[in-house]
Amino acid sequence: MKFQSTAVLVTQPTETEKPASLNFHVTERHSSIDSEDWKLPKVEEVPASPEDRTSNMTCPHAQQESFIKASCPVLTSTGCTPEFCASGRMIRPLEPRVGENRPIAEIKTEAEAFLREMCEHGLLTTQQLEHRLQAVLTEIEAGAVDAAVWVDSTTDVGEMDRVKVDGVSSNGWAQTRDELEWGVRVAWRNSRKCIMRAHFGDLRLVDLRQVTTSRGILDAVIENIHAVYNGGRILPSG
Repeated sequence: MKFQSTAVLVTQPTETEKPASLNFHVTERHSSIDSEDWKLPKVEEVPASPEDRTSNMTCPHAQQESFIKASCPVLTSTGCTPEFCASGRMIRPLEPRVGENRPIAEIKTEAEAFLREMCEHGLLTTQQLEHRLQAVLTEIEAGAVDAAVWVDSTTDVGEMDRVKVDGVSSNGWAQTRDELEWGVRVAWRNSRKCIMRAHFGDLRLVDLRQVTTSRGILDAVIENIHAVYNGGRILPSG
């Protein structure tokens, strides 16, 4: 079997043939190519063993997941189940609620992760971190109380759930002003539905923990409204 091929050659005319305007001569050259020359060498296919297939199967997000877990030891559930996706909800079904009692071990883990993140962002030195962490863990231990606590669980069909069990919780720990300011900034940064959270670093803390009367709260709110308005150039505060 023969294939007929056509090659198109574009040549520039000689000086004697060149007219006033530049033209090109197009000629065709034909050649015959045996189809045997186009055959590719046969490659013997060897089916992969189950062990080989398993060893080559890696999750494309495994590296990112490992990095996230190393950087953020405390993660929250997405609240999604095989039957329902909770990504569009502002509040996820399985998220911890404010005011819920949690195990004291979980409170300690979150406190340590919080302080270490402050250290990573240059808000605490290594020496300050170790000193403050020891004080915080001691304060959490001192506030330990017996209570019904919420813990993550798994149903019989493998779905995530939260259940209440008897355990030990704590009254927590009192943050310094710098810690509280970092906390409200991180809360804004982690707010999944806020389109302005890129400015979380500009958030200014308004610490009113020392105000204990309703009149004092009113005066502080009015005062800070004027400060936040800033002549029309709004200053984010919390």
